Amino acid sequence: MQQKILLVEDDVFLKDIYYETLTNAGFSVTSAVNLSDVLQAVQSNTFDLALIDFYLPGANGIEIVSKLKAITPPPVKRIVFLTNASDEKDLQQMQSQGNGYLLKSALSPQELVTKIKEYLNIS
Repeated sequence: MQQKILLVEDDVFLKDIYYETLTNAGFSVTSAVNLSDVLQAVQSNTFDLALIDFYLPGANGIEIVSKLKAITPPPVKRIVFLTNASDEKDLQQMQSQGNGYLLKSALSPQELVTKIKEYLNIS
């Protein structure tokens, strides 16, 4: 069965690269750019993984995760933040609210796929 990923990224260039990379790797990807898009996507879908940008206009990634965690049953099994943050407090918050984080600036498209497979326990 195809793994479903919710991609929440407001940078159009990065969103397009991540979307294309993940779909080419065989994942089913739904993209969103803000909290409203996320809430609409989870109304009719569940996801194996959400990749959520930490810095978003309106609600940030932590606020989005808080909204997702309030939904029963949970619409997302695993949450990984996408970030370029270097602030230790922000990184700790991401680690505590999700299943981890990936540094966008240190991630090639192939490394993204490898990391996603690790989070989803796919060999």
